[in-house]
Amino acid sequence: ISRTSARALWQSLPEATEEEETQFGTLVFFKGLNHVGIVRDEYSFYHASTSQGVVRSFYSGYWEDRVLGFR
Repeated sequence: ISRTSARALWQSLPEATEEEETQFGTLVFFKGLNHVGIVRDEYSFYHASTSQGVVRSFYSGYWEDRVLGFR
């Protein structure tokens, strides 16, 4: 995928099925459409952090209420 805005990706990609939401490689979008991650498994995802580079984070805690959807 070429570099593009999260909003453009959100609008152009089909919604993920329930099964795809936990599959490695599915994109996870966050509220405000200003951040995107790549699903690792049903518990975590990879994303770019401005302070730490690419990191693995868990849906529980901080990110839990920020997930908008999957594509």
